[in-house]
Amino acid sequence: CRLFFFQDRATREIYTLAHTDALPISTGKLVGVGDCEAQTRQVFANIKSIAAAVGASMDDVVKITCFLIDVADYAAYGKVRSETFGSGPPASSTVMVAALVRPEFLVEVEAIVHVPGGG
Repeated sequence: CRLFFFQDRATREIYTLAHTDALPISTGKLVGVGDCEAQTRQVFANIKSIAAAVGASMDDVVKITCFLIDVADYAAYGKVRSETFGSGPPASSTVMVAALVRPEFLVEVEAIVHVPGGG
């Protein structure tokens, strides 16, 4: 998991950019080998933990970019994204890629999270 902070020059609001995979922050052991739905659940759990650590919640996620290696996994990813964000999802993009940093990863997500009161 990689975490970056940046400030919008116009509004002075603080945002964090989290790029995460299916390795739980607590254990670092891959969840859901060969199972995109399980990996996606772990990815969003990681984002939720990161958001909470900076005083934000999933409601503060303003943009997600998903990276998938197999278009057949989009349905599993989309199911979990819908469960996670409900009827008010953030802006999102999905990019099909040839591979991720580790061959067992099926999905990675970048999330931009607004940090409340950070401006």
